[in-house]
Amino acid sequence: MKQQYAIYSSLLMVILLLLLSCKAGNREASQDYAFKEESTSNISLQETFQSDSLSDVNLRAFENRAIQKLHDVMDLIEILSDSMQENTFRSQAKVMLLENFENADDNQISLILPDIKPFQYSVSRFADTLLHNRFLPLKLKMVDATIKKPLSLQNNNTYQGTIFFILEPTANRQTLYPKELTATIILKKTTKTFGDTVREVWEVFLGDVGN
Repeated sequence: MKQQYAIYSSLLMVILLLLLSCKAGNREASQDYAFKEESTSNISLQETFQSDSLSDVNLRAFENRAIQKLHDVMDLIEILSDSMQENTFRSQAKVMLLENFENADDNQISLILPDIKPFQYSVSRFADTLLHNRFLPLKLKMVDATIKKPLSLQNNNTYQGTIFFILEPTANRQTLYPKELTATIILKKTTKTFGDTVREVWEVFLGDVGN
């Protein structure tokens, strides 16, 4: 039974990843926030795994990856808030949503949603609220995402920057949108296991999202 559940969860993860990949592909056809070819090709394994600091080319590529993650978060919010979706599917979307943040229990998300007063929740509480249908189904559109503050070194293992973006709904109702918001980017070294090898690698996360 546990094995069947694990297989089922894995299949759901694959479906969600394919869904997000399709949406990302559609956006890339009309928007220029995706990785530039020269940026991705210049992120060397040595810099990714071993360097104490990163080149400007590497940092720009990680900034673009953070913007992509922010788009993914909006897509996952849409899935998570839709009570018509299967519960296990939505629960898997919650897991994927939280993985985009450095610390989902501490990072805050602050939005103004259709017909809802302004709020500020931790990301994990926000995800739980969506999962239990205490908000309306949300279909959010993120536009004009740009780097407001480029990634800069805070210490030997952490860079930080800021994304500026405009969020507007696609629902047919009058709201307070469009809303100008920011998201914190956090780039830091994390421990990853590759087979029998454990290495420290650079990984980009989102921090606080909102005003």
